[in-house]
Amino acid sequence: MKLAIPDDTYGVVRTLPSARLIGAYELSVWQDHTLEVALMAQLLADTEVLMLLRERTPILRAAASAAWPAADHHHWRDAAH
Repeated sequence: MKLAIPDDTYGVVRTLPSARLIGAYELSVWQDHTLEVALMAQLLADTEVLMLLRERTPILRAAASAAWPAADHHHWRDAAH
């Protein structure tokens, strides 16, 4: 399973005691967040589980739709920036 954790600015995810619980999975941790739709879609493309650590992490609907076209995104809201 491929997991993605965006917005780990300080790189703490892998140092948490609970990190060993997801050690068997392929983990992608982003320290530099982007609001560029094409780049975000590319980063999300292989992601099966998106784990948000911060309530302020914007995941753009356009990027999610491009990454997961078969998913229902009608309930997603874009952050006002």
